Amino acid sequence: MSRSENRIDFLDHIRGVAIIGVLVFHSLGSAYGIAKLRWHGWLPDFDVPGSFLLLFPATFGWLGVAVFFVVSGFCIHLSHQRAKDEDLRAFFIRRFFRIYPPYLAALLIFSFLYPWHEIRLCSPPSLARFCTHLFLVHNLHSGSFNAINMAFWSVAVEFQLYLLYPLVLVLVGRLT
Repeated sequence: MSRSENRIDFLDHIRGVAIIGVLVFHSLGSAYGIAKLRWHGWLPDFDVPGSFLLLFPATFGWLGVAVFFVVSGFCIHLSHQRAKDEDLRAFFIRRFFRIYPPYLAALLIFSFLYPWHEIRLCSPPSLARFCTHLFLVHNLHSGSFNAINMAFWSVAVEFQLYLLYPLVLVLVGRLT
């Protein structure tokens, strides 16, 4: 079977809509200073510019992250199930080298190239933040969560889900 025969095309469309939703959601924050309505007691505060209200459906764009993770998880499991002879080690190695090298390049750029961020290796707190990002655990602590690049949390979550996937397969195998 060719690679294109293994694809479920409409899932790419769902992921695309999810990505656009997240992008528009963050654009609201840049354009209006808020990405969702604030609350006034038990009700949303609609005291915002009319143009923001026109874009109100975009305030739910944050849901795109969850949709993207669910669809990606489905695709990962589907690809693993279709490759019946593939062991978990090969699966993990392939996923690692698909994610980590570009992430590492981006991490080095955002850590050491001015003006984005400046990591000082002689500073223990700065070195600790860099190491948490290097080992993809920065999303587990509020002090390092957004320390280098706010978008990196999603890469850490994706990597952690890859680590959990073999455990889930083993548990499901033992329960069935």
